[in-house]
Amino acid sequence: MTLSDVLSALPVKPVKESLGERCASYLRDHGVPPHLIAMFDECAYGGPIRIGPLWLSPLADLELENSEEENRPCIEHGFLIVGSGLNGDPVAVELGTGGMAFLSHDLLWEREYEDFEECVVRTPLGLDDFWVQAEGNADFPADSYDARSFWSGA
Repeated sequence: MTLSDVLSALPVKPVKESLGERCASYLRDHGVPPHLIAMFDECAYGGPIRIGPLWLSPLADLELENSEEENRPCIEHGFLIVGSGLNGDPVAVELGTGGMAFLSHDLLWEREYEDFEECVVRTPLGLDDFWVQAEGNADFPADSYDARSFWSGA
């Protein structure tokens, strides 16, 4: 099962969109692999989408979200924000590994870290499995704090 399958099964979602050249160019310029760009294009809708306890960002606007001043350190450290938790913690794909992570918005936005890694809570899941489990697991973490205890040692 994939993110596309999860989205297809949702009864209500925004209007379907495509990434557009501005977003695709931003993604290419930041090292996003072509297969992820194609998947983001396939799964792009005109608004955020609730999946379990999380929100999938409007994928056609990834360059806007990732360019915001408070979020810029994420892409600079190889994390592309693709969603958020219930408290606003960014959810990101680590471009070097394809793994998903929660990022502590408290540390990130207030620059309350000495090392960016302090903000990161990695999961053992790739992008598709992450969203499939978010939709299907009632105990799926809703933020970085929950994720840290849910995947202690991950």
